[in-house]
Amino acid sequence: MAVVRVARISAPLVSVILLHILVVFDQLVFAPAALAAGLALSLLLGALDGTFGGGGIVAGVLALSLLLGLQGLALYVDAELALAVTLLPIMIHLWVAWIFGRTLVKGREPLIRRFSRIARGDIPSELETYTRRLTVIWTVAMLTMALVAALSAVMFPPKTWSWVANLGLPLFSAVLFLGEHAYRSVRFRHLGHNSPLTTLKTLTRPHLWMSP
Repeated sequence: MAVVRVARISAPLVSVILLHILVVFDQLVFAPAALAAGLALSLLLGALDGTFGGGGIVAGVLALSLLLGLQGLALYVDAELALAVTLLPIMIHLWVAWIFGRTLVKGREPLIRRFSRIARGDIPSELETYTRRLTVIWTVAMLTMALVAALSAVMFPPKTWSWVANLGLPLFSAVLFLGEHAYRSVRFRHLGHNSPLTTLKTLTRPHLWMSP
């Protein structure tokens, strides 16, 4: 099942890389199909390893249907409709910002604290404030990236947009993720090392993202 989980996580990344290649080689019209292929593979693998609940499957199938519908319209009605895929990075970053931000409401556990608690088994008192602030940072970062994705879609041609939204923003997220782990390993080294791999394993448990 570990192999299936890795493949499931990799599927969206592969589809985004394929999307970027299509845009760079002026084949934007097939962009919805690239995203649909990655989503379909994720749904299949998620069903195999039991990752997605019923609601996740329904939402995934609905999104897949919309992508396939968009692909059909782009091929047979108007190729420029494929430009609708530029909305996807905006929507994804806003959605993730909402997931982080909603846990900052009074009475809820900040998302980073939840991840740390699951990964460590408990939360040292000195990480209480840190994990809340880090949740704020990720919320602001996601909102900022949504804005950058929107501006690049409006101001730049598709090729430039793709370099920014499909490669630049994920790279920024990776740098922020790894940079924070490096800082934490120094700032809280007395608490023991919590590797990025351990965190990633925690992040692949979808129910933790949407818990109350």
